[in-house]
Amino acid sequence: MKPMNILGMVLTILGILMFFWGLIAGFMYAQIKGVNAIIMIYSLFPLLLGPWLWLGETPGALKKFVEAKIEKSALEKARKGGT
Repeated sequence: MKPMNILGMVLTILGILMFFWGLIAGFMYAQIKGVNAIIMIYSLFPLLLGPWLWLGETPGALKKFVEAKIEKSALEKARKGGT
């Protein structure tokens, strides 16, 4: 395996662990806020970068979700008159 593939695998595993850590901690306190929310948000970066470095591409469903969010954000910004 190339070093980039290993880095991608480590990032993917780290992202999964961070995501579930934030999720489980949120269930324990019956709400996701504060540090738990930050952990869940920051887990998305390794979850996006990891598979790309490891496998050469991001998962299709995740890619479509992110593209839809970006498009929705751009449409809302255009309606408000922003550039």
